[in-house]
Amino acid sequence: MISKLARFASSPQGQRMAQKAMEKAKDPKTRQQVDDAREKLARKRGGSSGSGPASKPPEPGPDV
Repeated sequence: MISKLARFASSPQGQRMAQKAMEKAKDPKTRQQVDDAREKLARKRGGSSGSGPASKPPEPGPDV
């Protein structure tokens, strides 16, 4: 399976697809869509996407 992917990636068609993907990744509109999807997924899973503001550190407890 990996060898098939490697052959495709080095083919002219694979090179064109890679170039298109890199152009899309640089597009601010596409990046915003990815960020929105990541945040939506994080909310669904109840976690943090890690790209938002840092969470507040826990309060120190009394010394015992």
